[in-house]
Amino acid sequence: MSSWGGTTYSWFSPQILALAAAAVLALAAFVAVERRTAEPVIPPRLFHDRDFTLAQILSFLVGAIMLSVTNYLPQYMQFVQGASPTVSGMLLPLMFGMLGAQLITGHLISRNGRYQSAPIGAAVLALIAFAASWLVRETPLREHPPAPAEPAVTGPEQRERRGGGDAARLSAEKAT
Repeated sequence: MSSWGGTTYSWFSPQILALAAAAVLALAAFVAVERRTAEPVIPPRLFHDRDFTLAQILSFLVGAIMLSVTNYLPQYMQFVQGASPTVSGMLLPLMFGMLGAQLITGHLISRNGRYQSAPIGAAVLALIAFAASWLVRETPLREHPPAPAEPAVTGPEQRERRGGGDAARLSAEKAT
């Protein structure tokens, strides 16, 4: 639905609306079957606990964000920002940063037992990241933008461009 919506078809086209309705019906059928089965994937009674429900929602959101970042950030870096394929594929520091944040958060929660502040801190960080997304295109990504490619020049013109050759020597003599 997300790959067709807005590109191949309008978001309100019959095809996309039919796909959305099919997704909602499939979810409703899944919930109905899970409530009646003896061994459900996730027992529905667990969703009566507010903490469990919040953890599942946050887990779903983190998974969606991780999938989006790992799939679309390299393409964005390469096609929009003009980064090389090597640079745009450097998600390893991002992954290690997220791993470190999860380990530290888990350690702090297990040490002091206070887990209520973790979603608040994550929401604050998400707001900071959202605010950073408002940076304009002219915001420099790196200190020096890449130089435009020059046309290939051979022979005496090449020596003149590099500061060598008779023309450069003669113009230097005239200046003095």
